Amino acid sequence: MDEATQMGPVISQKSKDRCLDMIEQAKADGAEMVAGARPLDLPSDFVNGFYVRPTVFKDVETHHELFLEEVFGPVISITRFKDDNEAMEMANTGTFGLGVSIWSRDIARAHRLSLKVRGGVVWLNDHHRNDPRSVWGGVRDSGFGKENGWDALRAYLTKKSVIVRTAAGHDDWFKGAGRYG
Repeated sequence: MDEATQMGPVISQKSKDRCLDMIEQAKADGAEMVAGARPLDLPSDFVNGFYVRPTVFKDVETHHELFLEEVFGPVISITRFKDDNEAMEMANTGTFGLGVSIWSRDIARAHRLSLKVRGGVVWLNDHHRNDPRSVWGGVRDSGFGKENGWDALRAYLTKKSVIVRTAAGHDDWFKGAGRYG
């Protein structure tokens, strides 16, 4: 509950196991671990928690599990690219598209890339900020719809028409309407 905390536990033992399995698979695939190798040194109050050391791999290939799957834990991959076209081809590989971070000193370039990448939320030079006025949710196989913003509120609304006749008589507006009347 410390306000200065930037990295807490993952949500469950199953999630922790998934992260640790993905770390082991990335090593087996030949990706180079550049951060996260040191074991966690937790206070005794936390040893039974679902903590995973933030871990970074480089040289992760586009067919590796770590590149293709959503981890939902503090494990990331770094993959080099030659140009923007290759970067977008790689970024749009796979079936997921929840959140995307684009980091660049050239904000105009980052913005152009944001228009090409498939993701429900795209951050430029930032990650995982959530404004409740903005829609939140993935595309493709990521997520179950949208949250936040007007789009999410519309899911709680039901629209209907109520028509009130105030004049005497009845007009059959279908009668005489061509082949259907």
